[in-house]
Amino acid sequence: MIWLPWKILNLIDTMYNIFFYHKFRILNFIYRYFTNKSSFDNIISVHCGFQGKTGGTYAIANIINLLSRKYTVKFVTSPTSNYNPLLNKRVTTVKKIDLKADIFLCDVSTDINLLRDLSKTGKLIITCHGLLDTSHGLTSNRVMEALLLATKVHFVGQIQQDSFKLPVEHFMIIPNTNPKINKTALTSNIGIIGNINNPLKNIKEAIELAGKSDANEIHVWGSPNVKNDCKATSIKVIFHNWCDNKSKIYNSFDILISLSKKETFGMVVTEAMSAGIPCILSDIPAFREFEDCPGIKIVDHKSDDDTVSCLNHLLKEKNTLSEKIIAYWQKNYSEEVIYEKWSRFIDSL
Repeated sequence: MIWLPWKILNLIDTMYNIFFYHKFRILNFIYRYFTNKSSFDNIISVHCGFQGKTGGTYAIANIINLLSRKYTVKFVTSPTSNYNPLLNKRVTTVKKIDLKADIFLCDVSTDINLLRDLSKTGKLIITCHGLLDTSHGLTSNRVMEALLLATKVHFVGQIQQDSFKLPVEHFMIIPNTNPKINKTALTSNIGIIGNINNPLKNIKEAIELAGKSDANEIHVWGSPNVKNDCKATSIKVIFHNWCDNKSKIYNSFDILISLSKKETFGMVVTEAMSAGIPCILSDIPAFREFEDCPGIKIVDHKSDDDTVSCLNHLLKEKNTLSEKIIAYWQKNYSEEVIYEKWSRFIDSL
C-alpha cells in the first residue's frame, strides 16, 4: 500500500465529501421529480453538531436513511461533511434547520442554544452514541445538559443507561443497524478494525494474539501510516486506510477480533454478523449483548492461550457458522427490524 501524508489524505477526504454533496443534491432532485415523492406527511429535521468520521456518524447516517423510508427527512449539512457519502437519495439536504418540522432529531454536540430552543417544542429527540465520560469530546456536564433538554433520548444499548441513569420515561433503547454486507471472498485471514493510536481499541494486543494463530494474514483497517512494532508475529500484517466500502473491508478476512477496553455498542460486530463473520470479543458490557449469537466468543484476553485457541477453532468452523450468524443478525439487528422499532417510536410521538 502507498502511504500518503496526512494532509494529502485529508484533502482527498474533503474533495470526496464535496463531490458527494453535489452529486447527492442532484440525485435527490431527480428522485423526487420522477417518483413524484416530493414529501411525506411528517417532517423530521435532523441536525448534528459533529460531522466528523467516527462510528457514531455511520450509526446516525443509518438512522437517517431508515427514517427517510416513511418521513420527509431534512438533514442539515455542508459540502465538506462526512455524512455526504453516507446518505441515500430519499434524504433532503438543507443548509439550516426547518423550525416548522414535526420532529427534531439532534446529536449531543448540537449547539446548546439551539437545543434549548428546540426543547420548547416538546418534540426533540437526542440520539446519544457515547457514555457519560467518553466518546463525545464534551464535558460530562455539557452532555447531561443536552440530554435533559430532550423530549426523549435515544440510546443504542443498556450500558448507556447504566452510565447516565436517566428517568425511565426519558429514554428509549434502539440498537444500531447497518445495511447487510455481502461477503463473496473466502480467506484464512483475521481482521481488526480501529485506530491503532487509540489505546481503548487495544489493537496492538489484538495483533499480537492474532499473530499466534493459524491465520495467513492479519488485516488492520483504519490505521494508516503506522509501523508494525508489535511483538507478534511471522504472519503478514497489512495496514489499510479506512474506506467507506464495507464489502472491501469484510472480504479481506474471515474472523474479526476486537479486544476493545470500552465500547458503547460495537458497530463493527453487527457489520461482521451481517456478513456471516465469526468474532472474538473482549469481555466488556457492550459486547456481552452479543454472546448468545452463534460464532461470537467472549474471551478474557489476558488468557492468551484461550484466545488463540478460539481463533483457530473459528478459522476451521467459519463456513458452518456463517448462516447461523446471519440469521441472528437478521432477527435482532437488520434494517427491517430496527426500522420497525424507529417507526413505532416516531409514530407514538
